[in-house]
Amino acid sequence: MSADVPRWVLRHRDGEAPAADMARIRAASGVRVVQHDERVMLVEARESALRALAAVLSGWTVVPERLTPPPGG
Repeated sequence: MSADVPRWVLRHRDGEAPAADMARIRAASGVRVVQHDERVMLVEARESALRALAAVLSGWTVVPERLTPPPGG
């Protein structure tokens, strides 16, 4: 995806995310997984694609990625 595609943080609220949800996110059209662990995923996606995906997932919060510069930097 191009640099103008926003990044989003998806976090499962109830501990480890279900494998089926993780697979659904990975397979979603227009969504590219950048990083993940057992309950958080960083993805690139247009807002419309991400909102469509979020509508069929349960127990996830979705927020835009926010970059914070290091102190004194």
